[in-house]
Amino acid sequence: MTSVDLSEHEQRLVDFLRRETQSHAQLHHLSDSRYSCTAELFLDRGRFFTPASGATKAAKCRSDGDEASAPSARDLSSGLLYVEGWAWGTRRPTLRSWSATTDAFAQEVTCRRDALAYLGLPLRAEAMVKLVVQQNVPLLYGDGMLTPTALQWLRNGVPDGVLADVGRPVPRSTENLCA
Repeated sequence: MTSVDLSEHEQRLVDFLRRETQSHAQLHHLSDSRYSCTAELFLDRGRFFTPASGATKAAKCRSDGDEASAPSARDLSSGLLYVEGWAWGTRRPTLRSWSATTDAFAQEVTCRRDALAYLGLPLRAEAMVKLVVQQNVPLLYGDGMLTPTALQWLRNGVPDGVLADVGRPVPRSTENLCA
């Protein structure tokens, strides 16, 4: 699906990430880095996912700053994708991970209720095993810090074949904010 129409909450996520990217643009940007910040990475490579009402939920929402939960073996065997990114809750965006179906429905793993909008980076199963499960760390943020994978992707971009082609891309008008 490649619709450029955004829901109100999807637009709020884009606006939030645009402000983050613009604030980073004012800082010194290394000329050899592909992205100045993760917000710019999400605007360039992120995909929107539709909340899946009624999906099985965990016992409670994790608070801001908590690490994304690692995917389970059940997720791997059931064909679900692992996604890390931003979710718009009732009032603000939070970093989160979720499972996604191949038809781009987000299934919560860290919160009882679905968020109102999801924008994240969906990993192919092989990449999830290599980058998240085997290293036992979240993809981009761990303990509030950027992971080695995040730093590498900011510098060099996302390697080919890592992301699954699932979800709706961010409309092009929001890209290249720091160029």
